[in-house]
Amino acid sequence: MNQNRRQFKNLIINKEFQFKIIFYNFIYLFSAAVITALIILFPEILKMNSSSVTDIEKYHAATNFIKISARTIPAIFALFTISFVHMLILTHRICGPIISFNKSIDEFKKGNIKARINLRKKDFLTQESENVNEVLENFSNYIESLKDDIENLEKKAEGCDGLKNEIIKLKRKINSIET
Repeated sequence: MNQNRRQFKNLIINKEFQFKIIFYNFIYLFSAAVITALIILFPEILKMNSSSVTDIEKYHAATNFIKISARTIPAIFALFTISFVHMLILTHRICGPIISFNKSIDEFKKGNIKARINLRKKDFLTQESENVNEVLENFSNYIESLKDDIENLEKKAEGCDGLKNEIIKLKRKINSIET
């Protein structure tokens, strides 16, 4: 099994980012819930507070208000719970790839030109990771090609000390890329 492969075991992998997104989602959801509740309950509130309505009609409005509230509040709570879980998973599928990108970039900066980005099937940014991996692969192949060219040049430079010194300088430059 690939050691770089991440597991879906920690849902919270970037607290600041994930909770910020979840917080904004809850603000939107809360606003939608308040507006919906007001639209549903407002007619009953008007009846209960109207002076042109009989006491029996006010009683029925209050009863309806309680019945509607008893159904609406658990539905809103369930919606918030489902939304929280959904946003946790969604943000995890964003943060995970960002962490993989950063790890691969750190490895590449250290000189590991074989570093690649590994994502899970359902992660976001898969196309971007494939593009970056392709660029890294092309760069790695280019470095290998340069090494081969230097090796061939070194064979041809037998007996020419000035050229050998230049070849040694080129080798050092290429090796400095990898370390």
